[in-house]
Parts: sequence; structure tokens; C-alpha cells
Amino acid sequence: FTHGERRLPILGKVSMDMIVLDLSAAPGLAEGDWLDLPYRLPDAAQQTTLSQYELLTVLGNRFG
Repeated sequence: FTHGERRLPILGKVSMDMIVLDLSAAPGLAEGDWLDLPYRLPDAAQQTTLSQYELLTVLGNRFG
């Protein structure tokens, strides 16, 4: 994940649809701020054998 030019490492393991990030490199980050996820949907679809549509729809109502 990145915030501006700063890379924010993931701490621990990804659990379902939740992650924990180390925010110590971004002290000005506040609730509601946006983070960039370097994520290419076509690559993820190929790796998971799901279609791009399926990947987006399994996110559920919390991400609408």
C-alpha cells in the first residue's frame, strides 16, 4: 500500500478482507484518508481463476 510516495508495509497476514498496516511512515494519515493499493484486476483474476466480475462482486455490501 502507498500513501503519496510512502510505502506502508502490511503487518502479519491478510485475514479475509482485513489487513493491518504499519502507519509509522505516515504520521499525518487520518481516518477517512485514501490509500493506494497496487492491484491489477486482470492479474488477480488470472491468479485466482475467477473472472474480474467475480472478484469485484465477492467484496460484498461493505465496499459499495
